[in-house]
Amino acid sequence: MSLRYKSLIIITCFVLILFFVFLLFSNFIFTNFTKKNEERYALENVQRVKNLIEKEITELYSFGKGYSFLDQSYSFINSPNQKYIEDNLKETDFNYFNFSFIIFTDLNGKEIFSKSNCFEDGDYFNNFLNKLLENKKIKETLKNKSETRGVFGFNESEFIISVNPVYDNYKKEPSNGFLIIGREFDKIGLFKIKLNPNSSTYELFADTKNNSADEKIKSELILSNQIVTFDKERAELISYLLILNINGQPEIILKIIQSSGIFKLGREASILYAAISSIFVFILISLLLILFERFVISKIIKLNQNVGLVIANKGVNLNNGSKPEKLKSVDEIDSLNTNIYKLLSLISYRNNLEDLVIGVFNEYLQLTEMKSDDFINDTLRKIGSFSGSDRASILLFSKKNGNTEVFYDWHAPDIEANTEKYKSLSFKDIEWLYNMVNIEGKFFMGSIGDIPEDQKKLRELLVSASTKSFLSIAMIFENNLTGLVKFDAVLEEKEWSSEDVELLKNITGILTYTIARFKSGIFKNN
Repeated sequence: MSLRYKSLIIITCFVLILFFVFLLFSNFIFTNFTKKNEERYALENVQRVKNLIEKEITELYSFGKGYSFLDQSYSFINSPNQKYIEDNLKETDFNYFNFSFIIFTDLNGKEIFSKSNCFEDGDYFNNFLNKLLENKKIKETLKNKSETRGVFGFNESEFIISVNPVYDNYKKEPSNGFLIIGREFDKIGLFKIKLNPNSSTYELFADTKNNSADEKIKSELILSNQIVTFDKERAELISYLLILNINGQPEIILKIIQSSGIFKLGREASILYAAISSIFVFILISLLLILFERFVISKIIKLNQNVGLVIANKGVNLNNGSKPEKLKSVDEIDSLNTNIYKLLSLISYRNNLEDLVIGVFNEYLQLTEMKSDDFINDTLRKIGSFSGSDRASILLFSKKNGNTEVFYDWHAPDIEANTEKYKSLSFKDIEWLYNMVNIEGKFFMGSIGDIPEDQKKLRELLVSASTKSFLSIAMIFENNLTGLVKFDAVLEEKEWSSEDVELLKNITGILTYTIARFKSGIFKNN
């Protein structure tokens, strides 16, 4: 086989391999580029949907405000009459304003008048009224003579509602009752026009049987309110938006499906790019080979012939016993093994982290008030030990009472608890830490020596607790810093990794939800 023929086979194989390399590389580039653009567009769509829902709620609130500031409405609460109903609460008014129900109550929340065009069963409507008027947020609104608006769910029905106190036109007299109006979630503008039958749908967050969103998606929604996923089989981007009810709890998962041919175009562009690149490389290599053969190969052949003659004449032994050169040194191989071990450890760590977050969230979904304390203590133990902390405590601030108190505490074996240390601590003594956490939502102190000299009380507290380093994560309730979860390193100074900090922030959010859900009195008292 001639040298030229061998070279041609080698070049052909090389170009084929190069084609597939270019194909994989370009496919990765184009796919990621198109996917990012589509995700950005999907997030913009989610934002539009959020704005539309907020607009619907604001519009309903404006209608309720208009009705509640009528002299006729004020008089109607004092003395219900048929004329007001015929003039203002006709079926055409319901259809025009797209109302699903309207309710008048006195200041104590007792129903004066109610009407609905979406509840055919009177008993079912009465159950709905009782559930609505017994809602914690609405009862607070009625008690404070204030107003509220948002999403309210009853069984499998979802509504946007507005609660407004009723006044006379010029607000000369005090309020004498409340107006509550609602619109079915199905009737908002979002669901009037669709790109396709499944482009925008919603499902109940608490429905575990019929949800297309799995527990992982739900856990991510709890933390970020909106996410975008990609369905490879259907080449669709699926956006999920979490909608909270008037109590601030997860109520509805809105699902938006976005189909596009841009992924197909990206794959075609990848193939075209790989083909053109391979052809260009093939031509370039062929030209180089021709030049190489013309100017170098001929000289090498001639030199080889001359060397052959010398070998034949002198009897030179070609097998000189030289050893092949090592490809890698021992140090390089050891370094490679170390890096592989680090990579495997990182993968295992992230898998364990994901399992921990999902496990805690699954426990949260099935949580009852009776088991809430056990859940909080067990969660502190899990994240404390997972993050390598020696102690984890939940501290709540009380500006009103001027003190700080540990409500929950976990500590590793042979580590002293924090509970007793904070009993005599005033809020003023820890106000510096409060301000530092309030700035960024977290605060890390790598060494007790870094604490400012004017914080003597805080330094004495940490020294007495044998704290070497600590990390504090904010607990936000109703947009206020009401407490923090504090993680201590006692045996030696420690620096928490960024992955640990994200884990602790996410779990702190779930703990905050838990206390707000089952122990809301703790937050309100503090």
